[in-house]
Amino acid sequence: MEQLKKQGLTFSQHTPFAACMLSISMFLAIMVFACGPREQQSRHMDKPDSLLVTTRIETFQEIGFFGEVKKEQWDGFVEAVRNNISHSRREQGNISFSLYQPADGQLQPIWFERFKSKADHNYHKEQDYFKNAISVIQRSLAGEAKSISLKEPDAIPAIPPATAKSTGSSHHVITLFEVSRGNTNAFIDAMASSAEWHRNAAGNLEFN
Repeated sequence: MEQLKKQGLTFSQHTPFAACMLSISMFLAIMVFACGPREQQSRHMDKPDSLLVTTRIETFQEIGFFGEVKKEQWDGFVEAVRNNISHSRREQGNISFSLYQPADGQLQPIWFERFKSKADHNYHKEQDYFKNAISVIQRSLAGEAKSISLKEPDAIPAIPPATAKSTGSSHHVITLFEVSRGNTNAFIDAMASSAEWHRNAAGNLEFN
């Protein structure tokens, strides 16, 4: 199990590509770079095929924002989420599951999870460790958590991240893009080229 530690996370919002705010698509980019060595993973390092379009079952992705966690509840919150993630990573249908904390130290954690299918995510939610975590989370939050379900663009299949040998030195960036629908295809084409470059960059662990 990878230990959940405070990890540097930069969260930024990009302005829309067009002035029209009534017809937009939301895209999410996740970039992770390591300042030290990384473990090699064949799925991640197979660069030439990283952007090939293949027929596949639609995966399930979700990014969530817990909002403010009560300071006195923080340790119990982290332990409950760590236990849930640890068990979830052992599920056959799990691809990845991580918890992040903003780099400025705010108690406003973010989760990101991927499953092979929606059915696999539903299975996860039936487990006791998930239900136990939800109970702790509900009494720990100052407000309500919010989440966004995500879909993989066919032109840029997601790749499971490589593992950093030291989570404390890795750098995570999450960017939300608002793209006018008329520019969606051009945006995806540009991001596909960018993904290829970033995935080959020294120290890169993930670009999805």
